Amino acid sequence: MRKRKWTDDDMLDCESLEELERLYGDQAYFGEVLDGYMDQYAEVFDNYVSKRADVAEFGVHRCASSTYLLRRCANLHSWEISRKHYTAHAALMALAEGRWNLHYGDSRGANLPLVHTLFIDSAHTYDQMEAELDHAHPRVSKYIILHDTTTSWWIGHGHSIGIGPAVRDFLAATPQWKEEERFWPAPGMMVLSRV
Repeated sequence: MRKRKWTDDDMLDCESLEELERLYGDQAYFGEVLDGYMDQYAEVFDNYVSKRADVAEFGVHRCASSTYLLRRCANLHSWEISRKHYTAHAALMALAEGRWNLHYGDSRGANLPLVHTLFIDSAHTYDQMEAELDHAHPRVSKYIILHDTTTSWWIGHGHSIGIGPAVRDFLAATPQWKEEERFWPAPGMMVLSRV
């Protein structure tokens, strides 16, 4: 049975974060079913996000990662450059019970509080990743989780240099961080940990 494509408006019918997470896991995401896509979020976040800690996120889009993170952390601080999916943002805000702080603006200059974990899924380019890592890493106490490390490693948005060389340059220049784990199936995720 083919799963139907859902819209941001479908989120308004959800009555809990659990129900919203099921919507992401059960429905066609962006018009196609991506086997294992949402399972990868759950696996990584279950292992690296603390329920007692604050988490930050760069890149919200339609709130998939935000939903999964909110189910697994104390508070979430998110930065998103676009209001395109405002309906999705409003729906999640209503379910977050005051635990979600959404900021519209460029994550490269984010006024980031001290957080346990940072999840990065913004513009997938060398320049963006380099700036975000350099700016944010001093405010992260344990983990930096990177998304799209398989699909955008060498070639980024707009056929620019991908995020991989920026990650490698960061790790070479910042010895207090190391690669902890990498998840290869597309879209791919990588966990960096503070040494």
